[in-house]
Amino acid sequence: MAELILLSFNRAEFHRLHKLAMTGDEDAIQEIESIWDAYKEQSIECFICGNRTDHPPFSLMLPEPKSHAKIIAAPLCTRCRDLVPMQRWGRAFKMLGKMYQAKTGRQCHFNLMPRTR
Repeated sequence: MAELILLSFNRAEFHRLHKLAMTGDEDAIQEIESIWDAYKEQSIECFICGNRTDHPPFSLMLPEPKSHAKIIAAPLCTRCRDLVPMQRWGRAFKMLGKMYQAKTGRQCHFNLMPRTR
């Protein structure tokens, strides 16, 4: 049975690592590709639809509602990964909002604000 696993990262550190990976830094690319290696033996559930994901799953980086210093890596299956980006973001934000509303009892809203460079 597949299990939903969400990973938490420091936002600034992950953005720095992603920026290095986008410039071709092999160590940064390897580090990003290995974030799901600890879960090789487990069956991982897609965050959006609940289906089983491939290994390593596509990671959708989502905001952490309680802390602007953290982000969440949510695993997606290939079907959800191939959705139009706005659909993928909308479904993920809807799921994340319901998850935190169940936890806190309050509504949680998200917006896509680009980070300043």
